[in-house]
Order: sequence, then structure tokens, then C-alpha cells
Amino acid sequence: MCIRDRDKREQCKRSAISIHENRFIIAMDFNFLVFPSPKPSYTHSSFYGSVLYIPTDPYLWETTPPLVPFNQTFLLADKESACAVHGAYEASCIPCLFVPAKIPSNKILLHFHGNSEDAGGSKSLATTLRNYLNVNVLIVEYKGYGIYKGSPSASSILDDADLVFTYLICALRFKPEDILIFGRSIGSGPACYLSSKYSIHSLILMSAFTTLREVVKGIVGPLLKYMVADRFNNAEWLKTAKCPVFLVHGDMDKFVNAKHALELYKAVKGKRKLHIAETMTHDKLNAIADFITPLMTFYKEIGYEVVSNVRGYDASSDPTKKTTSKKESLYYFPI
Repeated sequence: MCIRDRDKREQCKRSAISIHENRFIIAMDFNFLVFPSPKPSYTHSSFYGSVLYIPTDPYLWETTPPLVPFNQTFLLADKESACAVHGAYEASCIPCLFVPAKIPSNKILLHFHGNSEDAGGSKSLATTLRNYLNVNVLIVEYKGYGIYKGSPSASSILDDADLVFTYLICALRFKPEDILIFGRSIGSGPACYLSSKYSIHSLILMSAFTTLREVVKGIVGPLLKYMVADRFNNAEWLKTAKCPVFLVHGDMDKFVNAKHALELYKAVKGKRKLHIAETMTHDKLNAIADFITPLMTFYKEIGYEVVSNVRGYDASSDPTKKTTSKKESLYYFPI
């Protein structure tokens, strides 16, 4: 009996080790799927003159110009040479796509994109925000995405987000209250994180989630949700958000259920607005009807006067009366 019991214990131990190893492998697979690192949509030269290279070493901020010297007559080889000399090809710089305001503005919007697109893929939406809000826009790239070398992780995204925000204040002299932050899907993580630390102008969230674990739970069930690390606790961060918060979510979102948006809305203690768009999914929306119009209404309600540069748009009028063509307003965005 003792030998048999000992054999059973050894068998159980081996089974437990096997289960633990399989669980670890599954966890790694789920964590990898969170940051799929899509094929780059741009290069150093394709957005030459529009990429802001922010050194990860703050001691270099005063001596390293953020923009590679721009010259329209540069040949491709000249552009690549300038980037190499500047240090843009190294992981020692965070590449961010800069979309300047058409009318000079003292405000800037930090744009954190979704996890299946890079900074280049999110430029259309960023440009729409720039046009209607008349703000400068800085699209922050994630490590392992686009031209940013390295492996993506939640910690690297948060660290870079904090560094870029500090760079805007210390190096570019923006005031925290003049910084708007936008986060979409996975980008809601760094966006909520920064809003809990700093007194910014406002926070805009699209297709946001409470935590990554809850997203996994909605897809594969409550047991397997523990196979992914508990990252980006947006619901907890929003409890201490120091700014007005606008949330937009698709009622037809099959990836992140609209219940997430409702829970996030409840977590906000200050000024807030939640818009559930009936036909919006996780990757398809009518940019004007689903997003811009309710956003402008929210800003009007909290007393923020927007000086828009969109032709035919009157900031003092009801934005719901703004009409646009389908070609202008309909966009497709990856997750």
C-alpha cells in the first residue's frame, strides 16, 4: 500500500508540474496575443520630417533635437543618413508621429492607438481629431510596433507614456492642463494611467476595457482569464482621474463588450459622458456620427470652447447639425 501510495503521489506531482507548465505556456501565448506587433505601415523616410524622436534618456533632451533636420530636396539615401546620425534607428529614441494643428494652438493631444495598428495606421483618426478640435496631435508608438525596435509589453508602454508626457512638459513646455489624452482599445491603458497621475485637460476613451483579464474572460471564459497577466487596470485608475472623461463604445463590439464602458463610466468621479454608438463595432465606426459629434457636445457641456478649422463648422452651434458626406465620415480602423 505504501509503495502504491508513493507512486500515486509521484504521478500526481508529475501531473501538477505538467499542468503548471502548460498553464505557463498558455499564459505566454495569451500575453503574446495582446501585443501582436503588426507589419509596419511606415518607415523612417515615409514620414520623414513628421516623426518626433524622443530620447529615452532625459539628459539628452536639451542636446538632441526631436525632429530630424527636414529638407524637401533630400534623396532617400540622404534621409536615411540623417536618421542614422540623429539616432532615430536606435531603440534609444521613442518615435512619435506629429500632426500639427492647422491653426496655431497651445494644446496638444497625446494619441495612444490600438494593438493591431501602429502610429501610421492611426493617422487618419488622429487627423480627424486634429481637424475638429484644432489641436496638435502626437501619436505615441509602442515598442515593437512600426519603426520602434524592441519587444512590446505593458510595462514598456506605461514607462514610455510617462516619459513622453514628461517630455511635453519639461522639454516642449506644454502645460498639463493643455494636454488632451486619447486612448483606443489597448491604448486606453496608458491613457487612463496618465489621467490618474496628472491633472490634464481631458481624457477621451474609445472601445476601452476595465482590465485585460476581463476582456479575456468575455472571449474564452472565466477560468482561462487567469492565463493572462492582470494588466492595465483602467477601472481602478479612473477612480482617481483628475480631468473630465469622455467614453465612446460600440454596441456591436464583439471583442470588448459595452459593459466595460459602463463600468468605467461608473468609476469616474468627476465630469463624464458615455456614448454608446448603436452600429459601431470594435473596428468600424462612423467617425462623425459615432464619435466627433458626441465628443463636441461633451466639450460644449463642460464649457470648453473648440475653435475648429473644419469648413462649414461653427463651434458655437449644435454639433449634431453638422452634416458630412459618407466618404468623409466613414472609417475602418483595426483593433
